[in-house]
Amino acid sequence: MIHEERHYKKLTPSHPDFIKAVADFRETFWKYYEKLKLYKINPNDKKKKELSDEFDLIF
Repeated sequence: MIHEERHYKKLTPSHPDFIKAVADFRETFWKYYEKLKLYKINPNDKKKKELSDEFDLIF
């Protein structure tokens, strides 16, 4: 997952709207990654479903 983020880090938009869009996406990406790490410590079916649904929204 961390390796996937490298592609987004390489994006260098010049338009302010696109700069914000990339920054917002990367923030969302890292928040989701933190949730995955917490899930790994304490997995359960409810959280699995929530993470799966969130993944579909993000990606």
